[in-house]
Amino acid sequence: MLSRKLDQCAAEQRPVWIYLRDQRRWIEEALVVERSHGAVTLRYHEIDGEEHHSWEETVLLESIGAVSLRQIGRAHV
Repeated sequence: MLSRKLDQCAAEQRPVWIYLRDQRRWIEEALVVERSHGAVTLRYHEIDGEEHHSWEETVLLESIGAVSLRQIGRAHV
């Protein structure tokens, strides 16, 4: 199921939130760039004060603990 969700997000270019169990951290609003041989390449951006950083990171499928899809730009009620 995880593989299908990642493949679908890659095809639709939908951002995902991914929790890495081994690092105990979330990667937020990442795009799935590539998935092959038990690994996923993600591209995401971070803002640190006035600086914008772009990252591309490859993680092992086995280290992914959760994948979440969210609506961007919607107000929480």
